[in-house]
Amino acid sequence: MSLVAGLHGFEGRAAADRVAREIGRFELQDFVDDLAESYSHGMKQRVVFAAALLHEPAVLVIDEPMVGLDPRSVKIVKDLLQAEARRGVTILCRRIR
Repeated sequence: MSLVAGLHGFEGRAAADRVAREIGRFELQDFVDDLAESYSHGMKQRVVFAAALLHEPAVLVIDEPMVGLDPRSVKIVKDLLQAEARRGVTILCRRIR
């Protein structure tokens, strides 16, 4: 996620703060030092969402966001999408179940 923050122009403290925010929001604290290749599909999905939201986009385009997620991750993602929509983010999504 630090790489993604840098790609969006965030450096130093600003990048670290955004990465920490997403780690907390997606409950990734226990996995942050593990190799991504060891993550389950659901964990990888959570990391992708965290990276996608790092820069607070105005539009979010997602395709089947619940595929492969465990029930806890589904709740996290649904709550997150609702919160982002309330914040004014435009969400284009194919299939939320």
